[in-house]
Formats: sequence, structure tokens, C-alpha cells
Amino acid sequence: MVRLRYQDDTSMAEHLNIYQGLINLFVVMEMPLDDEVMALLLLGSLSDSWDTLVVTISISAPDGVLTLEMVKNIPTPIVQVYEGGVRDVHDEYVMLSYGGDPEGSTQTISKEQLEAFTHRNKKEILIMDLKLVLSLCVCLVFLLCTREVHGLGTIFKVTNFGAIPDGKTDNSKAFVGAWAKACSTQGGVVEVPLGTYKLSSATFQGPCNGETLFRIKGTIKASNGPSLDQEYWIEFRDIDGFTILGNGTFDGKGKSAWSYNDCHKSLNCDHPPVSIRIISVKNSVIRGINSKNSKWFHFHIAMCDNVLVNNIDIIAPANSPNTDGIHISNSNNIRIRNTRISTGDDCISIGDGNTNINITRVLCGPGHGISIGSLGKYENEEDVRGITVTNCSFTNTDNGLRIKTWAPSTVSTTVSDVTFANINMNNVKNPVIIDQYYCPHSSCSHQGESDITIKGVKFINVKGNSASKVGVDIQCSKSKPCKDILLSGMDLQYKGTGQPTTASCSNAGLIFVGPNQTPSRCF
Repeated sequence: MVRLRYQDDTSMAEHLNIYQGLINLFVVMEMPLDDEVMALLLLGSLSDSWDTLVVTISISAPDGVLTLEMVKNIPTPIVQVYEGGVRDVHDEYVMLSYGGDPEGSTQTISKEQLEAFTHRNKKEILIMDLKLVLSLCVCLVFLLCTREVHGLGTIFKVTNFGAIPDGKTDNSKAFVGAWAKACSTQGGVVEVPLGTYKLSSATFQGPCNGETLFRIKGTIKASNGPSLDQEYWIEFRDIDGFTILGNGTFDGKGKSAWSYNDCHKSLNCDHPPVSIRIISVKNSVIRGINSKNSKWFHFHIAMCDNVLVNNIDIIAPANSPNTDGIHISNSNNIRIRNTRISTGDDCISIGDGNTNINITRVLCGPGHGISIGSLGKYENEEDVRGITVTNCSFTNTDNGLRIKTWAPSTVSTTVSDVTFANINMNNVKNPVIIDQYYCPHSSCSHQGESDITIKGVKFINVKGNSASKVGVDIQCSKSKPCKDILLSGMDLQYKGTGQPTTASCSNAGLIFVGPNQTPSRCF
């Protein structure tokens, strides 16, 4: 159920915001959005003079039905959208709840229950013919024009700003031009149509004049070469209320840069650019898009607040260096859900300064797993707390769930309140690992201990099989031993042998809770 609330004294400009919000929600929920649907949304957004308006559109027979319902209540009207179920049971519908959680939850209810619900909550039902609706919309559009209201859901196609989808022409100027118009327009939309668009580099800068969408249908590809003079390829910066969506692809052309990357061998290196940097952005959504073959990280989310990443695909070869799927730093309330990541480095890496990070239903592999860290390499790093990873699966990864800190470390920070729960492992070399002697380079001396405190970490219902005999490897600092590390419901088998895995622990206060765990104690 999609709910948009607004006051009774709604102005015309606010009506337009509601209309754009409805369009955005349709796109985010991946519902069909053709001219007829857009006309219905326009009518619904301006129809607060009616007690109830119900328009039903058949999307795909026999069970694809979309209902747009406008209910005027006291003191506020509510817009409700129902999407027909496609669960191979024709008498069932699916109600998508779109309330406090931007991702929403799904509840299956019967047709009879849905009908009872709608009849119980209506004072009056109007079933309107599409032609009548479209005719009314023509009048409404005329009304909008005469009131000199501009920018309603305005779509700025990059091709109208000179972009050429030939895969050769640098379209940076055209993309930035389209963004400038969309950003300055209330509810503006940048649209990248089908085709392949080369982009050397671009910064999409805010703040914007309200909600802004970046909708990608085609492919945006980077220039060939290592681009060692660039920090990022594409950047979205200083935006409040922003959505990237679509089924298009960002192609980082990483193969042309990986051979120049020696950062896995040396601390002193110039690394290639991040594909997509999201910095100082809040109240935003990244949904449905694809990223492939980044030169460095695919996504870097930095200094952000309240960002949802949902249903995206990230892919790079297993041997591609430093191609982390999503790296998060100095951010709060970041949610990553329903996402598939195959890379040559961490599927998701959580750097310093992060709080309230929630990761769920992520498929990881190949790659290096989901990691907190590495931490302690740089000065002025901050604490990490409130990390939750649930209902994720790892296949053919080097690591599963990992916390890694440098020794010696440059700071004395704390990692706390971390939960890993309901995790499936398939042929993972190190399913559970805390490594406070992390160093990817042979030059590390380890002449010193990590001063980073790790405490309050839970591993719950981690199950499956390990590619190594040691399924749990906890190696903590001698100067700052790990505290309150809890393992419950563990069931990790040594793949191909029929034997249980073991746990190796050092300088750690571990608690195994519950019977019949594998492993059940440290050696």
C-alpha cells in the first residue's frame, strides 16, 4: 500500500508534488507507467473534491490488476495503490506496503479479502472509463498551463541535450546539462534512453529544488584506460531526496585499468577511480540498476544519511582487483537489500564512522564477503556501531562475515553492536573471521598490536559448508582482546568430508550459546 498524506488546504503546487510522488513510486515499484497510467495519476492527484475515485486498469490478464484509489478522509486523504498478484494463484492478490519502510513488506491476501477491505473503506465508488479519464485530464492539463504551473514531473532526456548513443562520443556535457535542468525543476527527471552513452566523467551536484530522479534505461560506459588522475567516474553530491532507478547499466570498463592497479601489492599507489560515488546525500533511493566491471569500487557511499539500496546487480570477475561492490564510510542509516554482488573484492565493505547499517537478502559470490574494515589504517578514523547483516548467502567466496583491523593501528576506536544472523555459506574459505592482524601486503611487519576494541558481536544461525577445516577464526589483539563475542545456532560443515569444522580463537571472550553447535568450542 502506497500512502501519501497531505493537508486539506493543499495548494496547486502541492498537488503537483503529489502527482510526481505517485509517478516516482510507480517507477520504484516497477509498475507499468504508460501514458494512460500517468493520466490517471494526474487525475487522482487533483481529485480531492471527490469522496472516492477508483479506476481499475488491466495490466496483464488474467491476474495482473492495478487499482488506483483516492480516498478522502478527515482530516487527510490517503492515496492507496494495489498491485495485482502474479503468484500463479489467480485468486490471490499482493498488497505492497509502502509506509515507514521505503522498501516495504509483502503480504498475500485473497481476492475476497481485498474486495471486503476496499468496500469497507469506501463511501462511494466511481468506475470510470479510460476515455473519460483521458478527456478530463486534457482539461486538467489546460488548467495547469493557465495557472502557469511549470515543471510537473518534467522529463529531461539526455538526448535532447545533445547526447549521442553511439558508444564513442563523450556525452559528459549533455548529461550535466540535463541534470542542471532537472535539479532546478521541482520533481525533475533525468532520463537516459536506450542506447550506449560514453561518459568520461560527470558530477551531478545539488542541492536540488525538490525530489529529483535519475532514470537509466540504456548503458553508460566509461572511457578506456586506468584514469589514475580521477577519484571517481560519476558522482552524485549534496542532494536531499534523490532516486537513481531503472534497468540500465553503468559499465566502468574496468578491464582496461586492472593491469595498472598495484594497490594490492603496495601501500603507496595511485588507484583508479570509483565508478559511482554518492556523497553528502540523504533521504534517497538507488534501485534496480546494474553496475559492471568497475575500475575500483563499484559504489562508494560517503557521508550519507537515510539511503536505501534495493534490487541492484553488481558484477566483476573474481580476479579483478579492489572491485568492492559497495563501500560505505562515515554514513548513518544505510540499508542494502535484495541485491546480487559478484566481484574481485568485498561484496560490501563497511569503513569507519558508520552507524545503523542494515544489510539483508544479499547474494555474495564470488568475492571476499561482507567486511567491517579494514580499520586502523588512517588517522582520525571514527567508531563503527549498529551493524546488522541478516538473511544473506555466500557462494565460493574467500570470506563470509569478516571484521578486519590493522596491526599496529593508527587509532583507538571501537566496533560494537554488530549482529550477523541467518546466514548461509556454500564453499566459503573463511565463513566467520575476526582478523586484528590484517595486512594484504607482504611488506607488513606486524610489529605492534591493534588498538581497536571489538565488542558485542553476535553470530546467529550461520549455517552451510566451509571450504576449509577452520570454520570460525577469531584472532584478536593482545592489547585489546575482543569482548562479548556470541555464537548461537552455528552449523558449519567441512565441505566434501562429512566432518564438522573447528574454531580457532585467540585473545577473545567467546560465548557459545545453545546445544548441538558446529563448531561448539575453541581450540
